[in-house]
Amino acid sequence: QLFTIMRHPIHTSVSLFYYLSYAKWEQFYNPEFGNMTLYEYASSSGSNSDGHAAMIDNWLVRYLSHEERGEISIWHLNFAKEMLETKFVIGLFDHLEESIFRFQYYFGWNHDNHNSSSSGGGNHTAMTKAKKTQCVCNSMKRHFNQHEHAEIVEGSDEWNLLLEKNKYDMELYEFAIDLYERQGNTIFTELLEKRETKKESGLFCE
Repeated sequence: QLFTIMRHPIHTSVSLFYYLSYAKWEQFYNPEFGNMTLYEYASSSGSNSDGHAAMIDNWLVRYLSHEERGEISIWHLNFAKEMLETKFVIGLFDHLEESIFRFQYYFGWNHDNHNSSSSGGGNHTAMTKAKKTQCVCNSMKRHFNQHEHAEIVEGSDEWNLLLEKNKYDMELYEFAIDLYERQGNTIFTELLEKRETKKESGLFCE
């Protein structure tokens, strides 16, 4: 079983644009992005003469369906949906703490791997769990691999262009939100009830 944290496709697309302008180690690195505005990027399509992708659309559907280049269709979208539903525990970037809490519970990340009697007894176990929790909390506060760039405005020309070109990713994202809710009402029912009463020792960031 795998896990993923789903982010709104438009924000993902914007982040990719800025990131791939300097990430020389990435397959889709394109230095030309550094000389383009976001509007120019969102308006472009196809590939440049040197083979660099001019605009990367529907990144998640492409990634899950192994169709990195060329046209994609409803078949690729349905394949990506099936992958999420059958292979992944879903997290949402907009509900990051709750998502990490679910992952901790599902994969047993709260369980200490050391024998509590081997070194310091119960205090050793408690300290280890505290360090794990603090590590995750610190990562969330940094928003993981975040790099600074200008924010896109919802409803702007750039937003609408990217929305149109990432229609499959948008549908997949809506599917993932629904799947997140369904998983919460099935495999995480007991966990969420414990969390509401704070009886479950898990992730509670200060």
